[in-house]
Amino acid sequence: MTDEHRTELLSRYRLGAAALLETLARLPEEYMDRATEADGWTPRMVAHHVADAELTAGARLRRLVAEDGPRISAYDPDTYARRLHYDRSPAASVALISAVTQSNAELLESLSEEEWARAGVHEQSGPYTAETWLEVYAGHCQAHAEQVARVLS
Repeated sequence: MTDEHRTELLSRYRLGAAALLETLARLPEEYMDRATEADGWTPRMVAHHVADAELTAGARLRRLVAEDGPRISAYDPDTYARRLHYDRSPAASVALISAVTQSNAELLESLSEEEWARAGVHEQSGPYTAETWLEVYAGHCQAHAEQVARVLS
């Protein structure tokens, strides 16, 4: 992956997180429990999902950089939604999204070429590097920002 492509993906990652946070901030409270899609997810649930996804992603990224050949476990977002009380207030999860995405972006910006290439093995998708991580997560928050915004239309 070229430096330019990494920079573009990192920008998408940062902008997507900002877009999600802004969308959640302008969403009236009465819209937090309106389904965003046919799957029944609400903006409240999306906020908790993204916080959990970013926590998981941040741990994956740190393991890739710090450990030799880590095994990266998969997780089921629907199970998290059922078991982690996604009906609670989203305030802490929103703050977490802001802090973790900022921390992840800063870490990514500091990686050397050798660190970008360090690899682990994802239990479902195989070889997994920091570059793989960035490709996976670059558009995640933006997709959820768009999902939450559809509640307003």
